[in-house]
Formats: sequence, structure tokens, C-alpha cells
Amino acid sequence: MNTSQRALSAKFSEALKHSGAPIRRSFTDAQDNELSPLASLMRGSRGQGGGGRGGGTRLAVLLTLLWVLRAGHHDSDRPARFWAQLIGLNEPKTDGARAVRDSFHELAKRKLITVDSVIPGTLLIQLLREDGTGIPYSSPVASQVGGAVTEPYFRIPPALWETGLISELSGPGLAMFVIVMRSVRSDRPQNKLWFSSASFKERYSLGDSTRKSGLRELVEHGVLIESYESVDDTGGTEYRTRRRKTYTVDPAYLPFKTNEVSTQKS
Repeated sequence: MNTSQRALSAKFSEALKHSGAPIRRSFTDAQDNELSPLASLMRGSRGQGGGGRGGGTRLAVLLTLLWVLRAGHHDSDRPARFWAQLIGLNEPKTDGARAVRDSFHELAKRKLITVDSVIPGTLLIQLLREDGTGIPYSSPVASQVGGAVTEPYFRIPPALWETGLISELSGPGLAMFVIVMRSVRSDRPQNKLWFSSASFKERYSLGDSTRKSGLRELVEHGVLIESYESVDDTGGTEYRTRRRKTYTVDPAYLPFKTNEVSTQKS
């Protein structure tokens, strides 16, 4: 258990009123046969998929930036070791900080942040929209109760950081955590989820190995509760049936509900 990571996360979660990170659905969803920003983030510099250690670190860094910098001017000059500690990397002052700096530059290549050297040894990070358009960041959350939500979004719950889970998941596990939060309905949080291999890659630009290993990991960590149901090819039970693996989200990991307007419907 990384006690320093959890202590720092608890401090920020309290400052953020225990509300999660709002994420536009355009971050996860593929459009016009293009890679989704999430899938691009998980690929290496040579275009290889799989979401290895580098992809998982890049995703963890971006999610944490979106969590911490979602308000104000959406920028920070905190040292890399701060972010390394917040996501629970080993050796946050040395190897962990180096991994964060590498992630900063990869995020900048993908137009998710800008990185400027203000003074020697200090980087200024400016958040851009998570859809990879390079547009300066603005929160998708309606500015006031009852305000119009112009873009659909979902939330990454603060439990990802508070429990230390962000430091325990692999790249595929963290990517599937994001997809699960994208899929859960705020009005029906205990509905069963399933992820068809036939449509998964088309919808999210992620491979079947990421889907399988990521879901298995989330079950092992207690985020998902796995079950089976019998369905026919029409989605019902009237004809010859087959077993389908389904999942429900443990309540501890459901997105924290606030009085902000949200559009989490599929």
C-alpha cells in the first residue's frame, strides 16, 4: 500500500469536494475510422497497441491532470515528482519523475497539453481539451445547476486515487476502468454492463486483448462484479441461448454524484 500516494490523494480529494474528473465522451469514442484519443494515448511511439507500462503511465498522468486542473486556469508548474507521487509511481523523486516528464512530452505530441519551460528545471503544463483537438481546455460540466450541457461527458470517480487503485492497475486495466465509467448509467448505476468483442474495437479503437485483460484485472481488484446470463442472438431468451459475461460496478467505484448536470446516457 502506497501510503504517501493515498495521503496526498485524500488531501486533493477533499479540496475538490470529493468530486471526480469530468471526461468528454469524445476522449473514448472513435470517430470517422480515426483512433480515439484514448487509443492513441495507449499506443507507443511506433504505433504499437496493447497499453503497456508507458501507455498506462501516460493515461494515469492525463487523468490526474484532468482531475486536479479542471478548475481555475487549468495549468500548473508543480514539479514532476508531485505528479509521480499522486499517481503512485515508484521512486517519485527520480525514476517516477522521469516517467512523468516523458509522459508530458508524449501528451504534448498528442495535443492534450502544452509544455513550456518557464525557468530552468521548471515546466509549465497547460491543459488542452481531452479530445485531442489542441483547443484550450474548458470543463464540459454545466457552469450552474440547470445550465445546458453542450457536450456529453462522464466522470472518473475520486476513488481511483483515494484507494490507490491508479497505482495498481496496468495500462489495459486503467483503460478499461475509463471505458467502464464511460458505460455506466448515472440514472441506472446497477445495470449490468457487457462489452461485445464484435463492436468493442470499432467503438473504442482498442484491441480485444485490452478488453479481456483489463476486465479481468478490474474483477480481481474488486471494481467489477462478474456474472453470467443466457441470451439469444436477438438479446432476449426466446431462442437458442448462449452465455454472456456481464458486469456490475462495485458501489465504491461509482462516479460521485453532485448537483451538476451530467449526460451519462448511452
